[in-house]
Amino acid sequence: MRVPFASFSEETAGVSMRASSGPHGNEHRGRENLPARPRILPTVELRDLPPDARVVVRTTNWLGDVMISLPALRALRERFPDGHLAVQIRANLAELLAGVSWIDEVLPLEIRSGVAGLGDRLRAARALRERRFDLAVLFPNSFDSALLPFLAGIPRRLGYARDGRGPLLTDPQPATAGIRAVHQVRYYLNLLAPLGVVEADLAPVLEIPPRAAATASALLAELPGEGPVLALAAGSAYGRAREWPEENFARLAQILAARHGARFVLVGAPREVEQCRTVVELAGDLPGSGMLITAGRTTPADLAALLARCDGFFGNDSGAMHVAAAVGIPTLAIFGSTNPANTRPLGPRAEIFVSDRECSPCMARTCRYGHYGCLTDFTPEMVAQRLESMGIFGPAETEGGAP
Repeated sequence: MRVPFASFSEETAGVSMRASSGPHGNEHRGRENLPARPRILPTVELRDLPPDARVVVRTTNWLGDVMISLPALRALRERFPDGHLAVQIRANLAELLAGVSWIDEVLPLEIRSGVAGLGDRLRAARALRERRFDLAVLFPNSFDSALLPFLAGIPRRLGYARDGRGPLLTDPQPATAGIRAVHQVRYYLNLLAPLGVVEADLAPVLEIPPRAAATASALLAELPGEGPVLALAAGSAYGRAREWPEENFARLAQILAARHGARFVLVGAPREVEQCRTVVELAGDLPGSGMLITAGRTTPADLAALLARCDGFFGNDSGAMHVAAAVGIPTLAIFGSTNPANTRPLGPRAEIFVSDRECSPCMARTCRYGHYGCLTDFTPEMVAQRLESMGIFGPAETEGGAP
């Protein structure tokens, strides 16, 4: 089902995006067979750009945000079905989109700090200029993301007028308070309205690169036992007010191992390895079960492939949460200080815990009251029952929620 993005509602936002398919292979082609037709002039209305236009999208810099931007990327593909769709993305995330069949080209971007970054920017702008793009669409709000297509001379540059970059855009769009308050999926889709995009599938769907799939299989071979596999994300980049206590994760593992013989993969970034080790130590020996720490051992693409092979996911509001929802496994997340209205995972198999305390969401990194009740109100037993109701350990009917 497709939904008019200008009128998203609580009832429609849990709709699943259909499986990605189509004739556009990810061939990493850019400069071959460039069209001879003139460049598109700034006087042409954006909604009148032809379906064979060459489009480059500067996507976001964080794992979860890249997942959230997938519906808008797919909408661009459908808007320009005969064109060339390229995505410029931070180098460490590039492989994540390499398996997406309807993206024609992935352009890894690595900008160093200091003086060296000037040369990196000039080289990146030159690469864009050589590819003769007609349109650049900018999902990030930063000045820097608008600078490269400006230097490349791309005729049309569409983005929100934020961070003082309006003069660098040919088609700046106002980022009103209302637009900034919506779910980020809507935020990116709203940017496409001038192109005539009026409806879109909502839930992100990610395809897995073959190399990452092989790596995930090798990692899972290290996990002892034969029971269902639950991915756990005990860390979060935002801070303590976003993290369910490690002892709760450990107790949850004990409950599910005893009831279902569940096994556990602890995912995360290198900085979260110690949290994962703490969970394993607190959980102790789990007869008939097993725990495997993969935090710090996976690339973003490996993480996606690993999650796709798990039976379910539970964790904090994190990039891993969004990846789990995008690969289609049952996903349960707990929200503390952050606002699910902006960043909750979308999809028919994604659910959340969110506190009804008056102080939540506070958007703080630490609890000013010291109790972290927005997290600890939800006990391991409550989480176990919710996961069981989602069918991870046996048949059950589930529904997704709305942003």
